[in-house]
Amino acid sequence: MEGSQVQKKRDTEEQIVRILGEAEAGVKIEELTRKYDVGRNTIYRWRAKYGGLEISDLRRMKELAAERPRFGYRRLHVLLVREGWQIHRKRVLRIYQELGLQVRRKKRKQVSRASRRPKEVPTLRSESWRWTPACRWRHLG
Repeated sequence: MEGSQVQKKRDTEEQIVRILGEAEAGVKIEELTRKYDVGRNTIYRWRAKYGGLEISDLRRMKELAAERPRFGYRRLHVLLVREGWQIHRKRVLRIYQELGLQVRRKKRKQVSRASRRPKEVPTLRSESWRWTPACRWRHLG
């Protein structure tokens, strides 16, 4: 039983776009599933993510993200729209995450704290900082 575990296969984005190009060219989904050993649902899921894109488009997205590593997917979307792309922001987000791109976040600076003193407990009632009307009536009566 140990050897019968199914390993997850990871296709590159270029391979995925190439397979989807064949599907758009008219090759039947059943033929693609047999040829590339993937399921029907996988091809439909890829179509939702990468449909209409070309390999050069993915490379351009990677280049823009590499040129400006502090830009997130929103800024990347703005740059792509300026270049004339007709692409939705949520689709840029999906592809951005699928490509493994992340905004590099700065680590928070560790500031050394001064040593704290334990809070002093009042010994008398008059030393307490809190004064409420209930305390006032207790003193009077």
